[in-house]
Amino acid sequence: QTAEVLLDVFSQTPNSAKFLMVKCHLLLSIETLLVSTDSFKEGVKAAQKLLSLLMQLVSDLNDKKQGETFRPLRIMACEGLRELESCYPGLLSQKLELLYSMQKQEMTAAHQSYT
Repeated sequence: QTAEVLLDVFSQTPNSAKFLMVKCHLLLSIETLLVSTDSFKEGVKAAQKLLSLLMQLVSDLNDKKQGETFRPLRIMACEGLRELESCYPGLLSQKLELLYSMQKQEMTAAHQSYT
């Protein structure tokens, strides 16, 4: 339930440079909470929502949607996906092709985060 509330706070937080670090810290907090409670093994709805959110964030290739200002949030999402795969091997197995395709297309400094 706490993760659901934090996801709602994330979605209601304005997309502006002023709140960028707040959004980054919210992502980290939500993921930490869900991993520490093993929610990804149990198929908790908030865990699936976070996974979907992370995939949505990393899909902003080359800063086309949100611009360069939000690159740190995208990098944080990449790191989050990497951490989830580390904690739950195979969690992203259905998304590997898509992630690999994104890695090949990414041309900004965020490229390393896609590896």
